[in-house]
Amino acid sequence: MKEPLKPNESNLSQTLILDVSKVKSPIELRVDQITDYGALTFTLIISAIVSAITAFVTIYLVTKSNNQLIKSQKDQNEKQLIKQEEFLVRQIESQENQKNKELNTHSKQVWIDKLRELAAQFLYNTNRVVMQAFSTVNAYNTYKKKQSTYEEVSKNFDEIKTIVRNLEVAAISIELSLEGNNPIDDEIKKLLTEIINHIKTLNSSALDNFTEKRDFQLIDYSTLKTLPEVDKIYELEIKLKKKFIELFKEKRNFLNE
Repeated sequence: MKEPLKPNESNLSQTLILDVSKVKSPIELRVDQITDYGALTFTLIISAIVSAITAFVTIYLVTKSNNQLIKSQKDQNEKQLIKQEEFLVRQIESQENQKNKELNTHSKQVWIDKLRELAAQFLYNTNRVVMQAFSTVNAYNTYKKKQSTYEEVSKNFDEIKTIVRNLEVAAISIELSLEGNNPIDDEIKKLLTEIINHIKTLNSSALDNFTEKRDFQLIDYSTLKTLPEVDKIYELEIKLKKKFIELFKEKRNFLNE
């Protein structure tokens, strides 16, 4: 037996039917659904639009993120390349500077060695020229006593002229080698000139009268020793030696910097 619904429940969208026809069977409750296709279609459309928007936004965000990542990686690579290039440039410059410094140091050392050789040569010949003057006077005195020949006296005289010429060449070479940019250089040049002048004065006083006529007058050994030029030459030689030592010490300190 079916029981109809009450009138006040007729506006429900679903009909509830209570089936009790079968006494021996359990009561069955059935609901007849009325499908709203319009609402369903609208829901599906909205869902599709939302899904599409979500997918678009997701793709956009992922693409943007990937582009930013690629740009960031590119910028990082470019910065790294720039740093590597700068490092290589600095390394090359450092190597070139080191090479130039070594070449400059080597060049300076060669220059110092050459100047030291010229200085030693000049100082040696400065002392030697005085000794050779003594030797020439002695040879002449021996010749006057007929204990030596004229050739021996002439040989001594030629030797002293050779020494003086070597001194002048060494002095010029030293002056050309000096940089001339400090007081020590100027003092060395001045001492070189003074020594050469005193040596020429000594030769003029002691030896210039020597000729092949054999009627020359040559001062004797004792007189030669008293000439002021002799002591002056030795005095200037000591000063020059000290100045050379100062110069080489200064250059050595420069090379060690």
